[in-house]
Amino acid sequence: MKQAVWISRGLTIQALIWVVRLREFSNCLIYALRQFRKGGYVIMGPSKNTSWPHFKHAQSIAGVEVTEFVPANPVKRMIPPPLFRGSVRTGVE
Repeated sequence: MKQAVWISRGLTIQALIWVVRLREFSNCLIYALRQFRKGGYVIMGPSKNTSWPHFKHAQSIAGVEVTEFVPANPVKRMIPPPLFRGSVRTGVE
């Protein structure tokens, strides 16, 4: 029984590591929708690096401080990758 518990704990730890690593990869739409669940607005606009739209999140329309998920190393391309390594950037629109 202890061996089975150890295996399940090991699998749980591996799953946790996988989820943490997966959170480093996202895209602007996934990030904006996650934040939207907590409230606020999703803003859609043109992307600087692709022909696809870019999504941002704002808590309110007054003052419009937005947060967005941007690639760590942006590269201009026609179609963006579905997931990429990036970071959250805060700014005023």
